[in-house]
Amino acid sequence: DLGICGGEAGCGNAESVCGDGVCTVDESADACPEDCLDLPELPADCNVAGTTDGGDTFIICQNAATWFDARSTCQDLGADLASVHSADEQALLVAGNQAALDGYVWIGINDIDDEGNFAWSDGSPVDFTFWAPGEPNDANGEDCTHIYGDGSDGTWNDLPCDAAIPFACRFTGSGGLQPIPVVAANAGQFNTLLAAVE
Repeated sequence: DLGICGGEAGCGNAESVCGDGVCTVDESADACPEDCLDLPELPADCNVAGTTDGGDTFIICQNAATWFDARSTCQDLGADLASVHSADEQALLVAGNQAALDGYVWIGINDIDDEGNFAWSDGSPVDFTFWAPGEPNDANGEDCTHIYGDGSDGTWNDLPCDAAIPFACRFTGSGGLQPIPVVAANAGQFNTLLAAVE
C-alpha cells in the first residue's frame, strides 16, 4: 500500500533506489537523472529547471550555443529544445532560468521552414505563445526564439539562429516523475484499484 505519507519512503514503504529505472516521489531529476531523465548524469553546465504537471522536465544549459547546436545537444541527451504549452509551463521555465542564470535562453519555437509560421522543433502543436510586444518581427532574418531573462517575465523574442546563447531542453514524460498509480501499476500493485477506476 501507499502508507500514510502518500508513497514516500519511510512510511511503511520501500526505500527509493536511485538507478532502479523508476522515478518515484522521493527522487528528483537533479538527484537521480538516471531514473527521472534516462541519463547517467546531467551535463555539468545544465540544471533542472522543473518538472511539469504532465511529468516533462525542463533543464537549462548555461553553455552558449547557436540554436542548431543547442538543439543537437538537447537531442543528444534524449530531449529537444523546450516547447511551452501553458502559462504554468512558462512560469516554471522562467523560474528555472532565473535560478540558473537569468539570461537569454533558446527555446524550440521557430519559423525556419516557413517564414511567419512558427512551429516547435519537437513537432508538438503551437497551443501557447508568450511573445514580447512587437514580436516576432523578423528583424535581420530572425527565425529562432529565446526567452528574456534579467528578472523579466520571460517573454519571447525572435533572434538570428546563429547567435550563441544558453538554452533550455524539454525531456518528455517517459523520463519524468511518474504519478504514484503509474509507479504502482508498473510494479504490479493496485491492479484491482486501477481496473475499478477504468
